[in-house]
Amino acid sequence: NLEDFADVDYVVPLGAYVGASSNGDDLRNARNLALFCFRASGRNNELMGVISMDPLENPTLQRINDRADLLTTLDFNMDATDDYATTLDPTPSEVLDPESGNTFHIGFYTSLVEGRQSYRLRNFGETLSTSEAAYAGLLASMLLSSGSTRKPIKNSRGLHFHYGAHNANKIAVARIVTFQNTLGNPTVVDGITYGMWDPTGAGFTSDYHNASTLRITQVTVGMVRRVCEPFIGEVFNNIQKNSMATNIEGVLNSLKDAGVLEDFEFEIIQSINDKILGQCFIDLILVPALELKKIRARVSLRPVIVRQS
Repeated sequence: NLEDFADVDYVVPLGAYVGASSNGDDLRNARNLALFCFRASGRNNELMGVISMDPLENPTLQRINDRADLLTTLDFNMDATDDYATTLDPTPSEVLDPESGNTFHIGFYTSLVEGRQSYRLRNFGETLSTSEAAYAGLLASMLLSSGSTRKPIKNSRGLHFHYGAHNANKIAVARIVTFQNTLGNPTVVDGITYGMWDPTGAGFTSDYHNASTLRITQVTVGMVRRVCEPFIGEVFNNIQKNSMATNIEGVLNSLKDAGVLEDFEFEIIQSINDKILGQCFIDLILVPALELKKIRARVSLRPVIVRQS
């Protein structure tokens, strides 16, 4: 069972695609991937999924423009269900938060990737491939303090077809990762996840719409878990609790010093019932360093002022 694998950071289902339209095309693969990442993360293996949109065949200028318009209509929010969707059971029951009664949104566990790229492979020559594996490789290779926006896809020889700036931005607003040709390698337009989106104008409503924010959070949680593991199996008194707090603070301060976190708070909670059950909870409040995505220039013109002496 892949959900039980440890030390997996990214899952890339090759050959499984997402339909370009929410009006009847198959979105099952995206939902199942998000649910897989949600379940695995709940089992202490925080990970992220990357999946490709169904590739566009025979691209022409008109087909490329139509494709961009079609992708902007893709608007579905993925919520956790009690099982994976299949052809026999395409709509499993939603899982509700027992405290709030709300659904668990899980779309931010995935990035949907659009576009194919050309690669030259040893012993295989030049080949055309979808971009999900290359994008996951980029994410895995970056420093935690870096986001994927405007980063180049190394070893790519170019895009199968090119979206202009207007269409590329429209696709990014639709929460889909795409690429643009530059003087070197193709670069990522916007490093986003399929986090919650409010089409009425509020914009992104998920804290994890940036892939960099999700990466920071997942790595931080994993590091906190590792420094707490030595306390499992030991008597948990106030001395041990203070020692655990010191370990946690040390890890979080190291991430803050590295520029990954701007601030943090945490609390170790253990009720009387928790003591009987032999468990405790660590409440983390993280303020991740957010990546810069746009630089806006404001220009004003004025006549030359001639100063007389």
